[in-house]
Amino acid sequence: MREEILGELKLDLSAQQVIQLLGNPTQKGQVEFWAGDALYHQYWYYPNQGITLSMASETEKGQQNIAFIKLVSPSTLPTKRGITIGSSIEEVSLAYAKEKDQEMSIPDQTFVAGSIYGGLIFTFDQGRVIEIFLGAAAE
Repeated sequence: MREEILGELKLDLSAQQVIQLLGNPTQKGQVEFWAGDALYHQYWYYPNQGITLSMASETEKGQQNIAFIKLVSPSTLPTKRGITIGSSIEEVSLAYAKEKDQEMSIPDQTFVAGSIYGGLIFTFDQGRVIEIFLGAAAE
């Protein structure tokens, strides 16, 4: 699932590329070391676009790249297969049937395409996508 895109965003894009696409974030979190992947992470928030990015680097002040992407409303960014916030469970199931992780997906709640270690996770409410997550949700 490393080839997956959300709009023009994809994993490993550099901070400079993100700023070219989205502009500067409305807010940035503190840089924190995560033992799970031994990287320094910083959240970048774009609330008016419904986008949260985790930007990661090998050192505290090193070159940051996208580690994961989270979309919520009002985001309109589509996945490579056309799924957006508001898409139905059926649309997700058809688009990502071959990649579904049966064990980690929870009926009517979450659909994991790929794996929690690197994939797409769709979260549902009342049969519609309310969140799209791309990246590793577990280490």
